[in-house]
Amino acid sequence: MRAWSVTRNGEPRDVLQLADMTGPTADGETILIRIDATGLNFLDAMMCRGDYPAPMPPPLIPGAEIVGHVLHPGQSRFAVGDRVVGVNPQGCGGLAEMISLPAHCAWPLPDDVPTPVGAALLVTYQTAYFALHRRARLMRGEVLLVHAGAGGVGTAAIQLGKAAGARVIATARGPEKLKACCDEGADLALDYTQGDFVDAVLDHTGGAGADVICDQVGGEVFERSLTCLAFEGRIVPVGWASGTPPGVNLRDLVMRNQTVVGLSWGSTYPRLRPGVVAAAHDHILELYRQGAIRPRLAPSVDFSRAADAINDLAMGRVIGKLVVMGPL
Repeated sequence: MRAWSVTRNGEPRDVLQLADMTGPTADGETILIRIDATGLNFLDAMMCRGDYPAPMPPPLIPGAEIVGHVLHPGQSRFAVGDRVVGVNPQGCGGLAEMISLPAHCAWPLPDDVPTPVGAALLVTYQTAYFALHRRARLMRGEVLLVHAGAGGVGTAAIQLGKAAGARVIATARGPEKLKACCDEGADLALDYTQGDFVDAVLDHTGGAGADVICDQVGGEVFERSLTCLAFEGRIVPVGWASGTPPGVNLRDLVMRNQTVVGLSWGSTYPRLRPGVVAAAHDHILELYRQGAIRPRLAPSVDFSRAADAINDLAMGRVIGKLVVMGPL
């Protein structure tokens, strides 16, 4: 089969190579899927660079999130030809013609959901959903601050926050990304390169701060966020696109009764809490059908341009969710 292979660790466009590789197989515990589309995520760039929290040595195939049709169901609940959306908990394997996944890491995808939308409704929306609802327990009327609001997880968090009745503040860089945040429903969008977002958040909330913060940036952004987190507020780090993991001053957390709640979705929840993931999948599909959420899709990319697409994602040049259409 054809697949994109990371030959060594480095920047995506330097280390990705399109190659002919031996295809995967299925057994009683796994299903074999023909890939129709692959949803890209920042973890794909991290896999290329070798700085994913659970790194895998090259060679490896990036891409964790796929839409496809079952070729071999093993002993699962699926049948040949079933349309599914799935994620590899190891974070790889999706930029290829086929993939083998544990049966509990795939879910039915109805025919009324377009393929690019299906590839955008799993990892980013499940991550945002779990961050806001399961980890932070966001409540109606609370203030939600979303960093990197124009990206895949960011736009999902804005939409899900508004659907939950929250007041949403988003940060991004540049007028185009700020407009994207507002288009997705943010009540206030802040350019973190043009001023201190902390002062703006405190001013917007009358000094109270944000009740929940969803942070994908880490580093200084995370540390500054703690100063505009409300009393009894919850901050959920879901990654560190800045390259610097977040640091925590426990004394300040204790004094303000604040909570840091970590989230790693793909490598844990499908395996350890499959029933919770399935319920969230059904709820997200229902919100989509109601029009309460709508993935913001970047223009889809042909399979032959996957390396450039991951590089654009790594450089922060993408607004919304980037989907690579399958090679077949």
